Amino acid sequence: VGATRSGSECKNVFMTRGNKNNFVFFCTDQQRFDSLRCCGNPIARTPNLDCLAGSGTRLASHLAPVQICAPSRASMMTGLYPRSHGLVCNGIALDDTLPTVAQALADNGYRTHGVGKFHLQPSLAGAEWNMPESIAFWQSRDYMG
Repeated sequence: VGATRSGSECKNVFMTRGNKNNFVFFCTDQQRFDSLRCCGNPIARTPNLDCLAGSGTRLASHLAPVQICAPSRASMMTGLYPRSHGLVCNGIALDDTLPTVAQALADNGYRTHGVGKFHLQPSLAGAEWNMPESIAFWQSRDYMG
């Protein structure tokens, strides 16, 4: 436990398909800049993340456009400030006509997939949004139809 993979072992994780490199974008929530071993924490045991950081690109100097989840994530996806993409607080839907990084990648032949909470959908969205995670805990599952 806590052993770090060598750089050569990590490179095998990132296989190329044709002439395109694969990439993975991680966005964590409430994580300090020094919470990983690869970022200087001598106590943390994060061998897999250290491996990815050692064989990829690790952004070490950046700032968020806003300190709220959804607007910040929408900015990462669109490249726009919250005042431009309109998602200025949690619970507002991101305008689906705005271009995103995911769409640009898909348009260029990449297969994209998101996992986790993006917070780009409206809170307690109506049935027309077809987003089960927006159902209030006090409502039955058949609420969405």
